[in-house]
Amino acid sequence: MSKFVINENNITSFLRFYFVKAIQLTKPSGVIFLGDLLDSGDTAQDLDFAYTVSRFKKIFLFEKDLFVILIPGDNDIGGEGVPVTQAKLTRFLSNLPVKLGDYKYKFVNFYSDYKKPEVKHNIMSGSFSNEISVYVSHLPVISHQFIRFPLTLLNSNASLSIHGHLHRITQKNVLHHSILSDLHSSYEKSILMLKQNA
Repeated sequence: MSKFVINENNITSFLRFYFVKAIQLTKPSGVIFLGDLLDSGDTAQDLDFAYTVSRFKKIFLFEKDLFVILIPGDNDIGGEGVPVTQAKLTRFLSNLPVKLGDYKYKFVNFYSDYKKPEVKHNIMSGSFSNEISVYVSHLPVISHQFIRFPLTLLNSNASLSIHGHLHRITQKNVLHHSILSDLHSSYEKSILMLKQNA
């Protein structure tokens, strides 16, 4: 009886094969990776980081014509128990084709950041009716601790916020009153704007 061993090369080939199949079957205009892209990217030494980046590129970044958005997550640059440093951020941004800030692809206006709620986006409040605005972030814009959704995005036409961080609430039934008030106020503003645009 022969023994079958699964190694990292098998896993890399498997992931690449099925990612290619998914792209071929769905023929998307683009792919958005919402952070936590690299194995221990926030704590890896430079040599390990370079290897992990090359493996990620081999699996997912093979198609030159495919529009790709990469957002760094806490497992890439730190932020959840591991400090985010300029060195980690620079290392990530210089090794991967990351799109941060404001940019446009076809009829979609993208706005993104990397955990910087103070970033002021140049969101066009009167964007064209045939365009949509999408806010892309690894972390959710509304949680039990904070709200960091750019209110100007609510003023634009069809708005969408997508994030990739699995958020867990550690303390049940506890939500600060001011956050509830802010949530309610943001909700009321968005409903009002939706009614005005209808």
